[in-house]
Amino acid sequence: MADRPVNNHKGIAKFLTYKGRISRKQFMIYHLYAFVVCITLLNLFLLAFPAWKLEALKGAVGLFCLISLFFWARRAHDLGWDARFIPVLAAHVVIGQGLQFLTGGLFMYLLMQPGHVGVNAFGEDPVEEERESLKRKREEFREFKKKREAFREKVRREQEKREYWKDAISGEPIDVEPVENKPVDHRVVEEYTEELRKHQEETGHHIH
Repeated sequence: MADRPVNNHKGIAKFLTYKGRISRKQFMIYHLYAFVVCITLLNLFLLAFPAWKLEALKGAVGLFCLISLFFWARRAHDLGWDARFIPVLAAHVVIGQGLQFLTGGLFMYLLMQPGHVGVNAFGEDPVEEERESLKRKREEFREFKKKREAFREKVRREQEKREYWKDAISGEPIDVEPVENKPVDHRVVEEYTEELRKHQEETGHHIH
């Protein structure tokens, strides 16, 4: 049995491919992305060629429709359909065969109809992939919080040890936990040992 395709597209291929499946949420979001891109390109074109407003508008609409075909095909795959009919439908709309109403109805159906649950012939379930991705991100965030708290605790302990040795060297009363009860970083201890020895030799003050 042949392996089923997996939705592992990266970068621009994540959007401009007819392979795999997308969920209803992705279908809507990808259309919003395409709309923003086309409007941006339209405005940039009009800044350079302000007299070509009608041509620029037609070009932006055509580009949006062309990009949308990828989303329609993958959404059809999510429903378990062969999407080869979508370019044919789009061609009939372009040449004016009166299928605009059918196209609008199909768009609403693709937007509202839940996809096939689980793996189908066109790939993994995009909804399940989104859930797994969200789960992985939550786990990564929890690990990040643990590492952050461990780092903060390490910094706090180092600061306490530094304060202990500073008080010891200056001869001030020591009101922190005795250093022997703390995990000692010998690099921190060695940093102050020489200063403590010099202080004891100069003042005759020995700290116990």
